[in-house]
Formats: sequence, C-alpha cells, structure tokens
Amino acid sequence: MPDDATSFGDVLRDFRRRAGLSQSDLAERANISEAAVGALERGTRKAPHRNTIALLAKALQLEAGDAAALEAARTAARSKPGPGAVAHNIGEERTSFVGRKDDVNHILRLLQRSRVVSVTGSGGVGKTRVALEAARQLIGASFPEVWFVDLGPVIDGDSIAAKIANSLRPPIGDRADTIAELASAFGKRQMLLILDNCEHLVDPAARAADVFLEACPRVAILATSRERLNVSGEVVYRLPSLELEPAIELFMHRAAEADPRVSLDVTNMAPVMDIARRLGGIPLALELTAALVPQLGLEVLRAQLHEYLSVPSGRPGIPARQQTVRATI
Repeated sequence: MPDDATSFGDVLRDFRRRAGLSQSDLAERANISEAAVGALERGTRKAPHRNTIALLAKALQLEAGDAAALEAARTAARSKPGPGAVAHNIGEERTSFVGRKDDVNHILRLLQRSRVVSVTGSGGVGKTRVALEAARQLIGASFPEVWFVDLGPVIDGDSIAAKIANSLRPPIGDRADTIAELASAFGKRQMLLILDNCEHLVDPAARAADVFLEACPRVAILATSRERLNVSGEVVYRLPSLELEPAIELFMHRAAEADPRVSLDVTNMAPVMDIARRLGGIPLALELTAALVPQLGLEVLRAQLHEYLSVPSGRPGIPARQQTVRATI
C-alpha cells in the first residue's frame, strides 16, 4: 500500500498510477464508469460497494496484500463521514451484476441530457436492478443526493408524497404531506430520485414528476415502469431481454451462488443453452430457475421446464413457483 495514501481516493489513485493506468483505462477494465472512478479518487464518493472493490482489485491486478489494503481503506472511509459525504439510501447488492453494462451506460448517457428518464420493459426484465446499478455509478459523481423510492407497495397516488418523504435519510414525512410541500423542501438541492415500479400509478407519478421538474431545477428523475410516464422532456429506454450469451452467464452465476459445485462445461452446455432459450432471456425467470439447480440438476430441470411451459396456462393445480416462471415470460 502506498505510504502517502490518507484516504480511499488516495489509495485508489496511487494504485492506479502504479499500474500505469488512466482513469479511463481503469474504468474500462473494472466495468464501471469513468465518472465513478473520478468521484472515488476526488472523495466526492467516499467508498464503493464491496463488489466494486473486487472489480477494482482485479482490474489493478493487485496482490492479496494490496487488495486487502484497498478493502481496509474502503472500510475506514465508510466509517468516517466527511464534509464531502453524499446522502443516499442505495444498499449493497447481494448478487453479482451480469450482462447489463451497455444498458447501464446508455441510461447514464441519457441522464446527462435529460432530467427525466424512464426505463420501461416487461415484468421480470430487470428494470429495477439496472436502475440501481446506474444510480450507484452516479452517487457522488453527479449527484450529492440519490434516493430510491419503491412505489410498488403504494396503493394510490395520494400516498406517493409520504412514500418519497419517508425514503429520505433522515425521513421528512412530518414536514411534507404533499408533492408541492416536498418540492418546496427540496428547493435547489441537487438530487436524483429513482421512482421504481410506477406502472400502477402512472398518472399520479407523472404529475409528481412534473411538479419536481418545474419547481426543483436541480432534481432529476429516473423512473422504472412497464409504460412511460408521458411527461414533458421524458426520454424512454426500453430494456430488452438478455441475449443468449449473457442469459447463460446470468443463469450459471445464480446456479453457482445456489451451489458452488455448479460450473459450465462441455457436459452440461446443451441443457443450459436450452434452458436459457426457453426462458427468453428474462432475468427473473433465469434466476428463479437457477435456484432449482441444486435440487433438480440441469437435465431434470430442463425436462420439467419443458413440461411446465407446455401446460396450458388455465390448467388448475400448477404450483406458485411454476406460475411465477410462466408469468415472467
């Protein structure tokens, strides 16, 4: 570990320079944005999530001792809030992020030119996960505040303001009962609001977005929904299903997380490819099915999946798990 490093940003910068890499080079190798690397080194983003640490260490080709030093600097940075600390409620993911780098980068580019971006697509295609990954790249890099708001449990438009207010840290639900009051509280604060699962509240969510965009000049909105919000200035990115190769990669990642003995080789390539094709590249379906590999094995799973998807949807007695897989497709 470099002797003069005093913060996570210092440690990362010194390791990068020692490796002879530019910020752009490191970003490309680590599969993260150049803006995120810059924010980490400047200290506007205090420290990355643990998965990002692993990507950085691999990209820098760090030995075990140096990788441990990078992790230690991260731990120290997260325990010491400083004047440049950002505010957000984005937690750490428990699973690896697979096959969506280009989608995330596209969304990041859209947010550079529009204050409201909607990620649309079918159920189970991964809209929430992609939005969260994009948000992680922006924490500290572009926005000092990033707030994720899950509108899924909200039953009516009148409750949107309270949900947003109580998603902030600290919550301000006692000071903002309406969207207009929230907008007044936000004022000129610079923030990204992620409004997740808007499809059942499209009209009230759109009205809320309009108020924020009009009254809060430094607020940007990233929405996820099965359909667009239809607000002025909205840019829509329709998230596609995964192509076959990343679909196989995601399936194998999740299968290995369920059972570390699982690996892809010539003996099981055929059933894995067949399963990935049958599931149409839908991440939720792939993940649900991969979780069954330890219990069923790939060949039995392929046969049962074929049977499940061949049964007419109206047939009674189909277990909930199979109904979920069918519904995501």
